[in-house]
Amino acid sequence: MKRLLLCMIFIFTLLLVVYRPVYPTKHPGPAAAATIRKGTTTKQQVHALLGTPQDIERQVPIRQPARIEPLPARYLASEIWTYRTYSHHGTANAAPSAKPSCYFIVVFFDAQGKVLDCETELDD
Repeated sequence: MKRLLLCMIFIFTLLLVVYRPVYPTKHPGPAAAATIRKGTTTKQQVHALLGTPQDIERQVPIRQPARIEPLPARYLASEIWTYRTYSHHGTANAAPSAKPSCYFIVVFFDAQGKVLDCETELDD
């Protein structure tokens, strides 16, 4: 019985150490997104600035057809990184039932790892 209890404690401790959900290490906001430059900022620079993205989507980019208005970056990107930051409207006195707002930063990269575009959105 004692051996079973020690084994269960060991497994529980191991699970606590091994399973750690990924939380953003930084809380990116509008000021951070404003420093990202199309065509010059790289993946490494975005990672240093914003931290690890919550979502990474890889895709085969669509080629821009000739004589047609430019396609949105979403279709031309080979990789898309998404960051989310939640806040309770920035006040310590926010009501417990207040819905947190979510600030999104979506960064689109070309095949060479340069930023094609950066979109931001505040979802209240």
